[in-house]
Amino acid sequence: MISRLRPIDVSVSFDDRDYKLGESIDVTIDMKPNRDCLVREGRVDIVLEERWTEKFTYSYEQPIGLARGSVSGIGTETVTKEVEKKHRETTTHSMVTFLQDEELTSGRAVTRKVRVNIKPDRPAHAREGETSWWLQTVLDVAGARDIKPRHKVKISAI
Repeated sequence: MISRLRPIDVSVSFDDRDYKLGESIDVTIDMKPNRDCLVREGRVDIVLEERWTEKFTYSYEQPIGLARGSVSGIGTETVTKEVEKKHRETTTHSMVTFLQDEELTSGRAVTRKVRVNIKPDRPAHAREGETSWWLQTVLDVAGARDIKPRHKVKISAI
């Protein structure tokens, strides 16, 4: 059975500044368990959302000169159509694990300091679209819903 109550109060802090690809973010995670619990995994993800528009043109043959109900026409004409397709993709760009199968005791605060290295890889659609970045802490707690506080982070991808 999964508990609906939040088993751990989580506070995440890091420098609110502009980061670049290849840099690191120093993160402090403060956890205060509200009950004894097992954390199967604790990690910090850098989540990337890319939004871009793809434009393409295609051509097709269309019959011309058809009267309603008629099967023979005068011929065909080539019609060109321009289409835009909007894309949105969310991926984990970088991550680091800071807890693995650890028992936390009720009322005993736990602090972890981690360094998340931002991969130097440029997002695939950074030049033709928009990017948004989040620092997401994930706690996989046995018998409870995952805890996933998310904070916007500024990373320059160009």
